[in-house]
Amino acid sequence: MLAQRLIWLGFRPHTGLPGEPPGDFRVQDDSDGRGPYIAEWLSALPQPSAAEIAAAEPPEPVPASVPLFKARIVLAAAQLPDGRSILEATEAAIAALPDGARLVATEAFTRAHVIHRASPLLNSLAADLGLSAEIVDGLFRAADELAV
Repeated sequence: MLAQRLIWLGFRPHTGLPGEPPGDFRVQDDSDGRGPYIAEWLSALPQPSAAEIAAAEPPEPVPASVPLFKARIVLAAAQLPDGRSILEATEAAIAALPDGARLVATEAFTRAHVIHRASPLLNSLAADLGLSAEIVDGLFRAADELAV
């Protein structure tokens, strides 16, 4: 549970596997009855306190899909660092696509009933706009919670 709570706080475990990037922590259990403990803290960020670790909660689940109208409302309200709404930037990115791709993207972002989090088109556009997976997840959560 210690490792899981650290993951919930945004840290990555150190696996030590070849080719794997180094993680933020290594947990160990000496089987002496005292349970697991942080054997090594590798993150540049400060190690969370025992109270912070104990209070860690799992992140809210990300909905697999949301109604498109709710997604568009959330995207219209969310802004990029340049001041444009994410909706405005998405529409501009779609307008810049080649003809065939532009038609598909326009239909998907204007006429579909739902938008799926796993959509390759959505994830490609998000990457083009510099939106991380965490930001997209947050937008999906916000759209799911929107009461209209």
